[in-house]
Amino acid sequence: MPNQLLTSWKETKASFPINLRQYTEPEQVKREQNFEQFSEYLKQKTKKSKGSLEAIRKEKADLIDSMANFYRNTLDYSEDQIQTILSEQMVKSTWSFLKAAKKYDAALNFEDAFQALRNVWILNGLQLLMGKKVELTASIFAYSMLYPYTDNYLDDATISVGEKLAFGVRFASRLEGENVEPQSLQEEKIFEMVQLIEGEWSRDLFPELYKSLLDIHGAQSDSVRLIAGLENLAFEERLAICIHKGGTSVVADGYLLAGTLSAEQESFLYTYGAYLQLLDDFQDLSDDLNEDVLTAFAYAAKTQQLDSILNRTFHLGQLVIQQAEAMESDEVPVFQSLMQKSIELFLVEAVQANSPYFSPSYVAAFSNFSPLSFSYIEKKSGTFSPYQNQLFEKLIQQALDSNEDEEFPFLQKKSLLKQQA
Repeated sequence: MPNQLLTSWKETKASFPINLRQYTEPEQVKREQNFEQFSEYLKQKTKKSKGSLEAIRKEKADLIDSMANFYRNTLDYSEDQIQTILSEQMVKSTWSFLKAAKKYDAALNFEDAFQALRNVWILNGLQLLMGKKVELTASIFAYSMLYPYTDNYLDDATISVGEKLAFGVRFASRLEGENVEPQSLQEEKIFEMVQLIEGEWSRDLFPELYKSLLDIHGAQSDSVRLIAGLENLAFEERLAICIHKGGTSVVADGYLLAGTLSAEQESFLYTYGAYLQLLDDFQDLSDDLNEDVLTAFAYAAKTQQLDSILNRTFHLGQLVIQQAEAMESDEVPVFQSLMQKSIELFLVEAVQANSPYFSPSYVAAFSNFSPLSFSYIEKKSGTFSPYQNQLFEKLIQQALDSNEDEEFPFLQKKSLLKQQA
């Protein structure tokens, strides 16, 4: 599959996107005023609640209404899109995940919770696309928690490279179903997430699901090759690594939701995941360069401006959107429209956040596609993604800090709650 997507990449045109919505300066100013009003509204809500999640819940309808207005009047989401992302099931899954995460791991911080929550949202969106009930399941919880847990372990400077490599071998063995003794509390948590998945999906009945987990583990391990100085890899070799990492991740998402997938479903999910990874790589460009992680885009940025590469990424996204039709769901049209909206906002934000790596004329042209002026975004927080900045941090933190008790059947085993003892 990576080769097929690489071929599509090479054949995709590199012309500047011309069909995106453009904003005049007065339109941007109006949306910035909306942003300020919504920011003040959330500040007052969090202040009034005094740390009580229940106080916020009592005014849930008003909060959801204000969020809908924010999406509608500031970021120009359509009514169908708003009804989808702020549906009762989506909101419930979000809060349930945050509460379950805190119940399992009292030490979880906001950044890790948000990293995991992003994957919950992707999985919830796929539930919708696949005709499944949108809800938090044991596997969604477990797979999403694996992201911060494994990243934290691999990023821990106090752990040697040798220890990390040894962990990779143990983790692969655990994913294969072997009884492996964890060597640390962090590793114990990681293995317990595998245990949760095993509690929902039988290894004997769903072998392809566990193969998909091994595939993403292998792809993540392979991505170590992107570290500067390890290997002399060309742009396309680096792109193939990034594609495979993203593709295998969302294929695993699909298996964790359905147990089995058709060839057409697996093909789309791989393509979709690969594309999400490319969008992430563009957004993380500056951080990757600072950390000497040479993704394809970071590698290219060392020797050239990225105008044509981002153009190609945009047009590739249009092909990915078309391929969503393979899912044969009534929800395909709204899912496609949300994909289009996300691509536009992701890439606009990528240009704004990484402007030194694009030509000045390109940055100026792309700034017209932004509902908020680039100068305003930089002044506020460097981003206009509503869940990725300080506007929502307090609300999410309150969910993590809440003492409100809720039962989660998949967390009832004593071994999964012993961290709380």
